[in-house]
Amino acid sequence: MRQPVDLQARMLTPSLPGAPRSRSPFRLGEVEVRPASNELVVGGRAQRVKPRLMEVLLRLAAEGTGVVTRETLLDDVWPRRMVNDEVLSRVIADLRAALGDDAREARFIETIPKVGYRLIAPAVALEERAAPSPMEAAAVTGATAESALPASVVASISTDAPWVPAAP
Repeated sequence: MRQPVDLQARMLTPSLPGAPRSRSPFRLGEVEVRPASNELVVGGRAQRVKPRLMEVLLRLAAEGTGVVTRETLLDDVWPRRMVNDEVLSRVIADLRAALGDDAREARFIETIPKVGYRLIAPAVALEERAAPSPMEAAAVTGATAESALPASVVASISTDAPWVPAAP
């Protein structure tokens, strides 16, 4: 008989090699990470990164602030491929550049010499929520419903004539 899976405990434990990592958005320090679209929002600007960079970031985030060895990263992110350490070093450098991080004064990714890498900033899950409609945005900001509509729609609405329902 199979034991029930504790999903909450499973989400809190590091992912197993080859296991799919969460694609839910999360915050890493002041950076918002959107795995589903391979985007990082840094300083209010969204930038798309290569899928391999996102996979490395997700693997590091799955470990929390624990160390991920170079071998583990190579095995998990490049399964069934022979990849050398230089490729991983280049991806880490590109990821640091995208995050606005510096290897000498790391804020996000720390290099553990001869071992691997770890995240310094904790990854905090964000609640996924659809973008608000113009009407919802207007209600939150206190704007009128008319100002929430695009100008082209407002211009097409005539307030001079009374509204008459369409004939059946």
